[in-house]
Amino acid sequence: MNQNRKTSLINLKIKNGKRGNALLMVVILFLAISILTVAMLAMAGAEFAQVIAQEKIDQSYYTARAVVQATSDWISTHYNARDQMELVIPARTSLGEGNAYSTSNTLNGQNYDLKVWRDSVDSDVVHIEATGYYQGQHATARLSLQETISGYALFEDAIYSKGPFGKSSGAANLVTGSVSTGSDSIPDNLNVTGAKTVNKYYDFEDVLPDASVVFPAKIDSASLNNNDIVNDTFNLNAYYGTLNISRDVYIKNTDASGNPQDVHILVENLYINEKAVLIPTSATGGYIFIYVSDYVWCDKKFGIGVYGGDNAAPRTFLICSGIGDISFEGNPVMNAFIYGPDVNVEYGGTTVLNGAVIANVYGWNGNVTVTYRKPDLEDTPFESLNEAQKKVSIMYPTWTN
Repeated sequence: MNQNRKTSLINLKIKNGKRGNALLMVVILFLAISILTVAMLAMAGAEFAQVIAQEKIDQSYYTARAVVQATSDWISTHYNARDQMELVIPARTSLGEGNAYSTSNTLNGQNYDLKVWRDSVDSDVVHIEATGYYQGQHATARLSLQETISGYALFEDAIYSKGPFGKSSGAANLVTGSVSTGSDSIPDNLNVTGAKTVNKYYDFEDVLPDASVVFPAKIDSASLNNNDIVNDTFNLNAYYGTLNISRDVYIKNTDASGNPQDVHILVENLYINEKAVLIPTSATGGYIFIYVSDYVWCDKKFGIGVYGGDNAAPRTFLICSGIGDISFEGNPVMNAFIYGPDVNVEYGGTTVLNGAVIANVYGWNGNVTVTYRKPDLEDTPFESLNEAQKKVSIMYPTWTN
């Protein structure tokens, strides 16, 4: 009896021991699962935070890229509006990020910073960079553009005829330089050593004195001839309503001390006759700008010379913004740049021209020699008009990191 009781107690203890072990295992498993669960939740939380952060970064990048694309599109649309372009892209001579255009603004309620600048090595490359911001995150997008400038330059040809050529009897057999026209043909007997270009167009406009030029009081009407001086005034500028000239008439282009001085002469109506020749008083003096605002007329024998016979250095610009007809004939060498997009110009006899001509209609009658001279248009009344001929194209947009 006692032996059976002892055996039962032993078996009970064994059973209770097994139950304790099972409970311990359950507790260990529960703790392990709990730790794994917490770790998984922590990892999921971190991954979720990373996903949220990445979404914010992506949203920032979309904003930055949209700003860059909009800026690129604006530049591509306005690349020939040079005054507007210079507000966004520094001039071609301004290199490096130190001259960058920068601004900060919002797009669809999101902040961004924008910067545009020219490359410090290649000034034809334009860089666009924008950084977008969204809920504490930011991202940057970058794009580069290749800028190409093309187009014509004023006075780049010895002769330019806006319309079809006029009278073409005889042979202009010594045209040294190129010839072009806004028409579709150039007469065969216009012998040219340079290129011939047809259907070439310019943006012409009236070229008049800058507002900063100071003129004496206007002389309503005057006739000058035989060694008279056109601009015998305190500052060498002159203003005429109607001016008739004949024979040799001089234009001062040095100051009282003999220093070169640019001269501006404004004439509303200019009439030229009786072998008139305009002669600068110095071959190395300042440039002479003669503006004809309304009408110019010359029936024959008109010359523009250089005192001392320096045929290679024209000092005179004859600028005809109005209409008219000019005939150059039977004179010695002419040295001038002639701008007359609405004026008919005809050369005759054995006239020799050193310079360049822009005319509405160009014609000739005789054996005319034209030798092209390239003018320096910087700091002249033609500077802005010459810039207007240039066309800028934007090519090869490249997204960069």
